Amino acid sequence: MAIAADRYDLLPPAYADPIEAWFRLDTHWQLAACEWRDWPRSYAR
Repeated sequence: MAIAADRYDLLPPAYADPIEAWFRLDTHWQLAACEWRDWPRSYAR
């Protein structure tokens, strides 16, 4: 997962903007990324 790995260069061309890619994820994946990156869980929907 490009967002969790901090590798935005690996995002697909259709969603190259990290913000746009983030909102395409469902809550489960957002929470997983938050946990991996040590971000607050409140960042997920």
